[in-house]
Amino acid sequence: MTVLVLAGTGLLANGIVRPARATIHPTTNLSVRTLAWEWLGGLRPLGANLAWLQLQGSWQKRSPSEVMAWIRIATELEPQSLYFWVNGARIIAHDLLAWLSPAGHAREVSRRRQAGLALALLDEARAWHSQNPQYWVERATIELNGLRDDEAAAESFRRAAECPGAPYFAARLHALLLVRLGRLEAAHAWLVELHPTLPPHETAAQAELVLGRIRALEQRLNLSPDRCYRMPDEL
Repeated sequence: MTVLVLAGTGLLANGIVRPARATIHPTTNLSVRTLAWEWLGGLRPLGANLAWLQLQGSWQKRSPSEVMAWIRIATELEPQSLYFWVNGARIIAHDLLAWLSPAGHAREVSRRRQAGLALALLDEARAWHSQNPQYWVERATIELNGLRDDEAAAESFRRAAECPGAPYFAARLHALLLVRLGRLEAAHAWLVELHPTLPPHETAAQAELVLGRIRALEQRLNLSPDRCYRMPDEL
C-alpha cells in the first residue's frame, strides 16, 4: 500500500500538479492554494516533500523556471512549513543570482531584483509565520545583503527580537543597524532595555558585550552621569 501511495503522489508531483513553466512566478498570488489541493488531504506534506525533491533535480540542471515552479508547489502544498519558504527565498536571492553571473552594474540590478523576488515570496508566508523569529531573521538577511536596506533590516531584526524564542543576536543586530543609521539614542535606549533581560552566565546572551556597547554609546553621545545606564544592582 505504501508503494502505491508514493507512486500515486509521485504521479501528482510530476504530472497533474506540475504547472507549465510560464505559469509560475514567485510574486504571484497563491492561486493554486484553493480546492484544487484540498482533496490531497493528509498527502499534502508528502506532496510538498516530493516537490522539493523534484526541485533538487531542477537545481542541478540550473533551470530557474523549473526551480521556481517547484518552490511554488512546495509552499502551496505545505505553507505551515517555514522550511520551504525560507529555503525557497534563499535559492531565489542567491542561487539564481549566481546562475545569472552578471557583472558590474548589471550584477547590482540583478541582485536587487532577486532580493525583491525573494522578499515577495516571504511576504506570502507572513500569514503563517509572523510570530516565528526565524521568518524575520531571514527577511532581515535578504534586506541587508540583497537590497542593502539597513532601515528595513533593522526593523525586521526588531520584529525577530520581539518574537517568542528569539535568538539573542537579533536584538544586538537591531542595535548595530540603528548605530549604522546614525540613530545612536535609539540604539542606546534599545540596549538599555535589553541588558537587564539577558542571563548573565549564558554565553549566547552576550550580556557583557551589550553592556560594553551601552557604555561606548554613552561616550559617543556624551551623556551626563544621570542619563547613563545603571545596572539593576546599582539602583
